[in-house]
Amino acid sequence: MSNMEKALGIIGVLVVCFIFLIVIIFVSLFIGRWKAKGVNPNKNFPRNPIKHSLTENQQRAINVGAILSASNSDFCDSLQTSKPKAIKTIKEILSRDWGIQSSKEAIEMLDELKYGKHHQIFNYILKNASRVLPYKEGTVDPLGLYEQIGFSLLDERILNDYAKEVALAKKNIHLMNDILNASSYEDAKKYQSLFGDEETFLVCIKIFHLFYKQFLSYENGIKNLDLTLSDLQKEGFFGSDLSELKNINTISWDIGRMVNVARYSYDAGYITENEAWEYLFFASKTCQLNYSDWAEFGKSYIVGRALWVGNTISFYLMLNMLKELKEDTNSPWKLVSLH
Repeated sequence: MSNMEKALGIIGVLVVCFIFLIVIIFVSLFIGRWKAKGVNPNKNFPRNPIKHSLTENQQRAINVGAILSASNSDFCDSLQTSKPKAIKTIKEILSRDWGIQSSKEAIEMLDELKYGKHHQIFNYILKNASRVLPYKEGTVDPLGLYEQIGFSLLDERILNDYAKEVALAKKNIHLMNDILNASSYEDAKKYQSLFGDEETFLVCIKIFHLFYKQFLSYENGIKNLDLTLSDLQKEGFFGSDLSELKNINTISWDIGRMVNVARYSYDAGYITENEAWEYLFFASKTCQLNYSDWAEFGKSYIVGRALWVGNTISFYLMLNMLKELKEDTNSPWKLVSLH
């Protein structure tokens, strides 16, 4: 064997050893994270080792967030999601995924979810699925969407609290793109005289900005629905007739996540126990008003997930989690029915 062959052999062994070491470190970190949370990553629907006596209504409220909480291996039988040692991890999740680092930010996000952060625009897409699918990039612009829906899908608090500014924004909707695309605020201010004083103008800019965010959700939602359509049909969520989609209400997508954000915010100390239960009870009541059982709720949640992320790994993982929640005898959905 030549010296070159020996050298290559040694390098090969070192590479294999290095890869093995990386795998060991990754597995150790993974296991350590879930040990800190107080759960077994191989066990579905972990229970809190400290027994909590929940009422039927409390368990039902926690169950509204079951798809996401089970995916995260959170406790399924207590308001608390994990052991206190995991608080640092929970705060990191709230900051990274939700932009929450304080009580004020927690309440703001929870209220956004409560009042319909995404489901209104998603339901509009589903209602018009046969018209907007298949997805073709560039077929709609913000002003084109405004002609269809106006500001009807904005947060109702904006529509009610800023009726004067909403009326001014409607009157000057043709300037929305120019104002939002202005190179600077000073450049945008040349339009201020059409809106009134600066404070009013700033509120109108916010309204334009919120509508544009809805437009982006609309465009991404159509694209993501197109990507997942065949898989959703294979799973029996609906048939070939896209008009069936108009019967799906994705409010589950908002309130299901609201439950998880409320529980994490409680764990992190951003909201009180009473505040957390208020959000959870609102979620369960909304769920009862809109769905006949957990299966219907879960189906609508997964469709909302599809509209949000498209055919990503996380979509298929949650699709599988829905099946386990419906079929596994240890599922929290088996503990308490929706009604």
